[in-house]
Amino acid sequence: MEDIAEALGFDPKKRRVRCFGHVLNLVVKALLFGYKAEAFEAEIDGESVSGAAQHEIWRKKGPIGKLHNLVHWIHRSDKLTYRLRALQEELFQNSDNPKIRARKPVDVVRDNQTRWLSTLYMMRRGLLLRPFLEDLVEKVTLEFNKECRNGARRREEIPLCLREESLLGEKDWKVIELMDKVLLGFEEALRMLEGDAQSQVRKGGRIEAYGNMWDVASTYEFLMERLEEWKAAAENYLDPEHFRININLGWDKLNE
Repeated sequence: MEDIAEALGFDPKKRRVRCFGHVLNLVVKALLFGYKAEAFEAEIDGESVSGAAQHEIWRKKGPIGKLHNLVHWIHRSDKLTYRLRALQEELFQNSDNPKIRARKPVDVVRDNQTRWLSTLYMMRRGLLLRPFLEDLVEKVTLEFNKECRNGARRREEIPLCLREESLLGEKDWKVIELMDKVLLGFEEALRMLEGDAQSQVRKGGRIEAYGNMWDVASTYEFLMERLEEWKAAAENYLDPEHFRININLGWDKLNE
């Protein structure tokens, strides 16, 4: 490649074709976690980081971090998982709507460090389960307070996710909702570029090929335009300055 670059007169490092999936991963992490997202990952992966310290690192990352903590706390506990299902079953069974009565309870979806889509799926499941998650947190908090009054527990033993600074409020849920909408464009872009570039009959009878190399450039432009639109609309949302900053960070990473 260096010989070809020298013969044609271009810098191979600047003209290299990057893995688009990796680019999307970096951009989305900038959108979700802001400045120094990679340093954040290294920090939470540190071997010496305790559970409480890791919880605090995530909490400081805002609504997505708070949701991460809540989801992992519930997932680690069979008791909390079963209670979350029971809350859903109770609502479904008491409904007059046959479609709702036919629904089955679902569990939280954990995110992981390697796939940004897992964070998106965690957010979507969290939004779906929001009323049940809030009900669960309220009930567990009431039970803990009762145990404290009876002398069975001490106040300082309160689970980290039940502490006031860790609770997801209305504003937090609005941010999660908004980021879900922002990431929709990235999800669509990823789906369009997945494939073997072979023409096939798609849904609706259309013959299309996904995964063509020439689609990458137009996808870059599409995503940058979408981020520009979100940045321009920031004033319409809660905490517009923080939102605009993260959109700018995502735009810079994509442009890089």
